[in-house]
Amino acid sequence: MGELTGIGGLEKALVEGEIAGLSAIGREAEALRLLPQRQRLQQFAHRLDRAFALRLELRTLAQANTVVCRCEDVTHYALQGCANWRQAKLHTRCGMGACQGRVCGSATEFLFGWENRSMRPPVFPSAVSTLATKP
Repeated sequence: MGELTGIGGLEKALVEGEIAGLSAIGREAEALRLLPQRQRLQQFAHRLDRAFALRLELRTLAQANTVVCRCEDVTHYALQGCANWRQAKLHTRCGMGACQGRVCGSATEFLFGWENRSMRPPVFPSAVSTLATKP
């Protein structure tokens, strides 16, 4: 799925990680000084997103035999009878292959307008007290 706060590249991810780390250890003033840099990188990410957005007419190119989920070999035709992402997974196994919907999830969102709500939280959640403990 990309970066947790959206695709923005290595530099943005590093700055966001630094902001989070500094905030977690109580160095908020240093974290705040990085916000303008993060904002600049976020603006660049938005411009990239707009520049490379898929054109709506591309939706009409898919044919019945167009493979949408390559991991499970699910075609556009097989998905047409489904009302949403969950139903597609249950009836066609779309999104249940090796990529776990990372490829076909965005394709079905574009083609059918389905929102992929099957993202799972971390397997082993951490308590805030564990993260807040100073060494």
